[in-house]
Amino acid sequence: MEHINKKTKIDYLIHICTAIMISSFIIFDMDYRVSYILLGMTILIFGLLALRNNFKITVKIDSFHKYILSFILFAMCSSIWSYVPYLAIRKALTITEILICMSVLYIYYSRYNSVSDLYMILMVSGFIVAMYSFYRYGIATIMSVLSRGDRLEDIFSNVNSIAMIISVAIIAFVYKVLFEKMGIFSTGLCSCLSIFGIIVIAATGSRKALVMLMLGGFLLFSIRFKSNYFLLTLLKILAIILIMYFALLQLRNIEMFKGIVDRMDGLVAMVTGKGAVDASTSVRAEFITIGIEQFKKNPILGYGMGNSGKVLVNAIGGKETYFHNNYVELLVCGGLIGTIIYYMIWLKPIKEILIYRKYDTTAILSIIMAAILLVMDYGVVSYFDKLNYFYIMIMYISAKNLRRKRDENKESL
Repeated sequence: MEHINKKTKIDYLIHICTAIMISSFIIFDMDYRVSYILLGMTILIFGLLALRNNFKITVKIDSFHKYILSFILFAMCSSIWSYVPYLAIRKALTITEILICMSVLYIYYSRYNSVSDLYMILMVSGFIVAMYSFYRYGIATIMSVLSRGDRLEDIFSNVNSIAMIISVAIIAFVYKVLFEKMGIFSTGLCSCLSIFGIIVIAATGSRKALVMLMLGGFLLFSIRFKSNYFLLTLLKILAIILIMYFALLQLRNIEMFKGIVDRMDGLVAMVTGKGAVDASTSVRAEFITIGIEQFKKNPILGYGMGNSGKVLVNAIGGKETYFHNNYVELLVCGGLIGTIIYYMIWLKPIKEILIYRKYDTTAILSIIMAAILLVMDYGVVSYFDKLNYFYIMIMYISAKNLRRKRDENKESL
């Protein structure tokens, strides 16, 4: 199939369907029909793709598929030594279903000469989730939660998942403002949607989303305003840090941000050892400690993918849950081998993006997104999350796009 340089109406339809699919990962997260919705959207996009290419579709197995398939194979094999074999098999099948879905998107988007559209789709998806949150919770409920310094409940999805995809959308928007040309209307509209998104983030009380915004904003502004002179660059970075610090201090004076700022205080207290640590942070710290101890007992292969709940019950009793940390979750369930196999999925495209970053400015956002998501793995379990594999797909397409542009640059010399 040829590379796509000129868009048709079908291309725009595929973009719209992709945005709907990505936002549905969150909107229908707790709906039992989510698998059917995912299947339906995948079939629809595949049909549009077939129509776009006169029903001639070439399927090529790339590194994207090979690395994920190797992790699926490990997850399936881990059922041999796991506590409960079917849990490992179920995780392998879940990731297989996600890979099939992402492979359809990969066939289409890997032919683009730009990754910008994928980040636009992520931005739109996040804003859709933000507006749906207002619709589903209601303005009155959101404002009531903010005034009490409380958190929204998990109604249609985990509130952290809601807040994090909105943070990604805002980061993508900031990138487009700083590095790409956006029309006045688009900039104004997205600015308004970002404000709504920030209100939802505050209502969720998600520390992860706030850290994502802070880290993403800091990295984007630091790169955008860097200078050829080291001292000048350093001064600009210090200025950005001071501005962000001042902005965070001002959040304390705004009632709607009281809840999320108080929760951040608990996280800071755990890191610094000064102040009161909230119960949620304490529990997560305890889970990490328990996870490391269990990993030491079975460090090579772990206890089987998806078996973290059984490991925790055997260790401390209570109900089955997970370790709330992707690194610990993988070390316990997959041991060193499983953890290495999984993170090789990330390492492959990141390495190429870093090497060929000069050929496209979207490499900046790809690097920042990868860094943020890997940092966030400290507080979430992402290895079987649908949205996580969409991010991974973007990384592979970004790397492929950069290689293509490097080759085009060589040919033009």
